[in-house]
Amino acid sequence: MATNVKLLRHQSLILQSPYVHPETKFHFDVAGYGAGKTSGLVYALIYTVDKLQGKKDAEGNYARIMLASKNLTFLSKTSISNLEQALRRTNTEYRYDKKNNIITVGTVDIFLIPLENPEVIYGYSVVASFLDELSELPPDVCMEAIKAVNERTRQTVKEFRDPFIVSVSSSQ
Repeated sequence: MATNVKLLRHQSLILQSPYVHPETKFHFDVAGYGAGKTSGLVYALIYTVDKLQGKKDAEGNYARIMLASKNLTFLSKTSISNLEQALRRTNTEYRYDKKNNIITVGTVDIFLIPLENPEVIYGYSVVASFLDELSELPPDVCMEAIKAVNERTRQTVKEFRDPFIVSVSSSQ
């Protein structure tokens, strides 16, 4: 999966942030339109997937990740498109179960979650959540979605940092 990619400064910082600051749960990249936030988020997700390969939690389950945005259509046009392109470019094998909205890379499942209805974000247990463009949600829905994601970001994986959330958004 490894490949050399030239990242912008803010992309590099959001990729490294969860590992440079393992004591911090929430990590944010707020930048303007066209700044490469979604690309940075995808690279951070891929970096995390690579670090989690083969790792399990105390129950013996492999690591799981959440990738979320306003809705599945928005997610498909942005983050998922960028993720699939990056995985193909690096010749990384993956499975995309569109029926259940899960992308599997090696031993890591990536759950694709819409945030527009926070009350349906339940039942998941993930070690990392990656949120794209929270500014697309109304403020009250955004707050409830963040609460729901925080409650689901709880899987403790052996030999890995505590669960964390990475969010990228415009400053609206």
